Amino acid sequence: ATEDMSSNTPTLVVAITNRRDLIDPALLRAGRLEIHVEVESPSKAARAEILRLQLQHMFQRGRLEGVDTMEDLTAVTCELAEMSDGCTGADLAAVVRAASSRALERFSLSGDAPCAVTVPDLMLSMAHDRSDL
Repeated sequence: ATEDMSSNTPTLVVAITNRRDLIDPALLRAGRLEIHVEVESPSKAARAEILRLQLQHMFQRGRLEGVDTMEDLTAVTCELAEMSDGCTGADLAAVVRAASSRALERFSLSGDAPCAVTVPDLMLSMAHDRSDL
């Protein structure tokens, strides 16, 4: 609340952005938002691990068609990680959600196909949705 701002209580403001270049330089000067910490995009290995975590639940439930073993899951996540240079964890989660939406749409249209995400769903989502990331 603004009434608290008038007290002498120290206040810490944390701001997060993916586009520092769009912030008014006056806000970034000393005495305002003066400490800047840049967090790099995850490495290829980190992206593969993020994808593995995102897909683990589907894999365990048998909802990843064509991914039958942990080795298969590792191969898929490594291939997707290779395609995802510059993506954040949130970007990768969005790709998995988009692939899930593709599977759900296919299931709702056919009714008899299993409601499972396929490797092509993931690849298409990565290739198509990268332009939105």
